[in-house]
Amino acid sequence: MHLERGQRTLGLIAGAGFASLCRVTTSDTPPAARERRELHQREHLIATIAAEYQKMAGLSLTQAQARRLFGIEPDRFERILAELVDRGIVRINADGLLVRS
Repeated sequence: MHLERGQRTLGLIAGAGFASLCRVTTSDTPPAARERRELHQREHLIATIAAEYQKMAGLSLTQAQARRLFGIEPDRFERILAELVDRGIVRINADGLLVRS
């Protein structure tokens, strides 16, 4: 894919049965547009993770496994994990594994 300066794209890449987000950004993206796009991406990612935990009730992953499986950068993962726990989608069990709440 070839992007001209100023073009932005948000697409889905399928991998191992899961959808992970891929984004291409340019330096001229206005801050408000970047915030809206990031909110949309975050909500999509949370919905994807919630759906996988619903489909596979026994799913239990370490934080590193979840980060790799869902394609989340390490610096973003802590924020996403906190949101998942706050919303009651997952919890961290006594063994430190992420399991469905």
